[in-house]
Amino acid sequence: MIDKKIVILIIFFLPVFSVFCLGGKEQTQINNSVKVAFSFGAEWLEVYQAMEDMFLIAIEESGVSMDVQFWYADGDGDREATNIRKAIVSEPDILVLMPLNSEEILLHIESAHRKEIPVIVYNRQQAAHDTIKPDAYVGLDTFDQAYTTAIALFKLMHQESYIIKAAIILGDLADRNAINRRKGFYRAAEEMDAEIVIEIESFWDAKKAALGFKKALDEKPEINALLLSSDFMMDEVQKILINKERWFPYGDKRHLFIGSQDTFSNAIPLIKARYIDVDTAFDIWPMSTTLVQVINTLVSGNHPGQDVFLIPGRVVINSNVSEMEDLWSLQD
Repeated sequence: MIDKKIVILIIFFLPVFSVFCLGGKEQTQINNSVKVAFSFGAEWLEVYQAMEDMFLIAIEESGVSMDVQFWYADGDGDREATNIRKAIVSEPDILVLMPLNSEEILLHIESAHRKEIPVIVYNRQQAAHDTIKPDAYVGLDTFDQAYTTAIALFKLMHQESYIIKAAIILGDLADRNAINRRKGFYRAAEEMDAEIVIEIESFWDAKKAALGFKKALDEKPEINALLLSSDFMMDEVQKILINKERWFPYGDKRHLFIGSQDTFSNAIPLIKARYIDVDTAFDIWPMSTTLVQVINTLVSGNHPGQDVFLIPGRVVINSNVSEMEDLWSLQD
């Protein structure tokens, strides 16, 4: 699936190894037959399938022998809770949790720790708590992801002398990733003198996002920019823009500027055709390699040099989209 050059592996792994320094020495022990229980809150999005695929490739390329069992909740909180309880009973060497709800996952972390099972939270961070914490969190830096997208979009609009009137389509504000993206969008708007005229909470539902955006355009026709929290909602949003006669590429005066997140496969042709002006990638490959290294460190009986590993995404635009290496949505 991925043609890796050794130099690429060195670039990705060196920053990770640098934080596993314990007493001045790098933790490089390789553990054999590590039993990993991995709870997926949901699997239906292509980005989630890519997370699974790339994690397994990262294991293979690392030389670590891991026996991984995936538990799929299919978006059902009750099923997720049952899965995690069963996973804990199976007594894995490590428990990896990609939660549906950042609050409810705390109880499972506590339960695993009572059985002395190390816990890594992946992709969607747990809620803050004074005493209940995982051994590590590995995920995309979603604040930075939103910030870099918005900054690049607003700079482009300033170059064209636009007075920026932006709408934001958020995810689910019970999700830390959605909260972080909201903060990143607003920080960029503050720095770039851009006005956020409305925000729409989609609850990660593309149809709700589109209906909310239609209402926003009806009420505030001055909107000339959209910050979208994930590309998977783009198809429904596109329908609204076509119906509103606002679907035109960059260079057309009727163009509505779009900055989006994750660089799903559906976004690639839209970036190339300049309907989406800026996107920031969900960089799953470095997330996967980092996760493998954190697992290896924890099951070795050591602790990584930090508790939180945030992986920045790369800004994707028309001029560089075809050159992106290891971009999950461009893999066969």
